[in-house]
Amino acid sequence: MLPPGPSLLRDIAITAATVLVNRGVEQGISIDFQVIGDWLEITLERAEDWSIAADAAISTALNALTVKKEALRAPKINRNDRSYVFMRLVNSLTKDSSYIDGFAEVLQKLHSKFMNPREVSEELGNVEFGKGELRLGGPLAKYPVLQLFKVELYEKGLTYHKPYTLEYSIKCSESWLVMQAIGFAYSYAGSYGGKVTFITVKEEYRSYPTYDLALVLASTLARLEPDPIIPYIMTLSLKLPDMIKRRVLEEAGIKGLEDILLSSEEASDLSRKIMEGRYVPSIGLHTLSVGRAFTALSRLTIDLTVPMKFAYLLDAKEDGTACRNTLGRLLARALGAGEPVLINASTLLYEALNRAKDFNYVLYVLLRTVRELRERGRLRRDEEPVSYTHLRAHETSLHLVCRLLL
Repeated sequence: MLPPGPSLLRDIAITAATVLVNRGVEQGISIDFQVIGDWLEITLERAEDWSIAADAAISTALNALTVKKEALRAPKINRNDRSYVFMRLVNSLTKDSSYIDGFAEVLQKLHSKFMNPREVSEELGNVEFGKGELRLGGPLAKYPVLQLFKVELYEKGLTYHKPYTLEYSIKCSESWLVMQAIGFAYSYAGSYGGKVTFITVKEEYRSYPTYDLALVLASTLARLEPDPIIPYIMTLSLKLPDMIKRRVLEEAGIKGLEDILLSSEEASDLSRKIMEGRYVPSIGLHTLSVGRAFTALSRLTIDLTVPMKFAYLLDAKEDGTACRNTLGRLLARALGAGEPVLINASTLLYEALNRAKDFNYVLYVLLRTVRELRERGRLRRDEEPVSYTHLRAHETSLHLVCRLLL
């Protein structure tokens, strides 16, 4: 059974189930899952196959945490989470340890226990609610759910817990802790300006092939602040064709994700499907503020279908990859407290791709914006020779791509 939703905790559980199924399929076993109401149903041909899927999921999650420890900043573990959860399992954490450190320890500590299909089934299938307490794992629920994941419980928590005057708590078992750890390893997307973000799988999909996971995981390594949201969507879409490729990340020195990212052949197949107008999953984007406690700020569902098609159609043109990379670098400048003129330009481009603006006008604004930034000395030295020149050089490609989209 799943935690209540919509909530970050529920999406983390579904993401973890996606990982288990995906890694099991990659190991050659028959495994699938579906969400039916509040029930998460994982099906196996043989009970003994569970240990294969669980071992592969934990191993890959540990690899992802190792990569993210180097690639992304992460908040320190909340004092209560450290005292009442992590330190009850391991004693190697300090007050400066991050959630990445904590979840890595949990996975290592509980790895062997999570291999037992009978115990795991008993815990994951037993969810009790009564006397103001939700128990994930039934009578075996002895750990408070991490403060990081129960942000919807509180008064400003995006309306999950009503009425707010009720006393209400959530506890979980060790198997549920492992599910949280696996979900965190895949979905954690970084810390930016006092906020943390998660990118999760959406539950409307019954099953999840490798490509869906690659998109979700790759986006967490993009190092992009998801604010404002439209420039984020455009920049993310322009970066993803490279981020999902195993070879590209390995050339950049990022290793440990070989089991998840795509080979050149798989990336080409995905490109073809996206250009045909299908196969782009929605993603869930959660943003929390970091303070003495975590607070839910937003929960969005993002559809990348059109901007991803735009990115791949650019790649299909002569020198189109250079144009895509130029646009990606340029629009990334709009993120955070970035260039206001680029926020406007990226928003106009997004609207044009969705048939809400005339593309000729949008291209004019893009070129004018780059010219203004260059004249004001607001382009970095490595950008100054390429941004305006590339946009001018690829003006024809941009027109052709947008005609295909429209």
